[in-house]
Amino acid sequence: MEETSAEVESTCQSTTKDGSRCTRSVADGRHFCWQHARGPLAKWHSLTRSQTVAFYLAVFGVLATIVLGIIPLLPWTGAGSKPNAQPDGRAGRTAATSSYAARANIEVVRIYFGDWKHNFKTTNPLQEDKPFYLRLVFDNNGESPANNLGAVVRIKISSSDPTEYTADEETIWQIIEKEARGYSGPNSMGPEKESAIDVQYPLAVFNERALTQREINQIKRGTRHIILAGVMNYRDDISTRQTRICQVYSGPSWRYWMDCTNGHNQIASP
Repeated sequence: MEETSAEVESTCQSTTKDGSRCTRSVADGRHFCWQHARGPLAKWHSLTRSQTVAFYLAVFGVLATIVLGIIPLLPWTGAGSKPNAQPDGRAGRTAATSSYAARANIEVVRIYFGDWKHNFKTTNPLQEDKPFYLRLVFDNNGESPANNLGAVVRIKISSSDPTEYTADEETIWQIIEKEARGYSGPNSMGPEKESAIDVQYPLAVFNERALTQREINQIKRGTRHIILAGVMNYRDDISTRQTRICQVYSGPSWRYWMDCTNGHNQIASP
């Protein structure tokens, strides 16, 4: 009778966490399966013939996936998309392939009150017949630098008439939008950088006057509001960008600001 050779498999002699016997098969002469064996060589020698074949097939599948994924991206294949060449030779991003994170994104992250002495740690920033300041801290949380950065920011005190609240927001916004149209500055701001600008109220050039004690009390009671509106224009590697700011404050705390009801808070590409 003709004899045929076959791999003899036994069962792992280790136990699982719940105390039961491991049921994985191991190669002949081995006591532990690939999971319970210690050391790379011991794990390799514990594999049965079928387990070894499955391992080779898995490795081949991973390598094939990597190779087939890289080949279309190689420059000499002509399959990948070509970068958008800039006049200075840099490879820029195209609008079709650029995500939000890849753009320059200027965002206001904090707003501080300061009194007429420019003290931003004060607990009493609003004082009768005195100016006050707002410090806007902003950063660029995108991957591209923001170039030609320029800002137009104004403060407005709303009417005490609650029915005029939304109209007051829209009035100052229309003024800011007109002043910022086509405006750019000389500044640049790299990714993950932070900066700040201070805005004063009142400004004599706009015929504004300092707050009275009655108006300060109304702001603290929430019947009158401080409206902060602004536009930041800049440019990244793709196109122009615009950060629009419209925030409203009232109440006893100097920390909490709300979005304007007109919704002018966004980053856009005009």
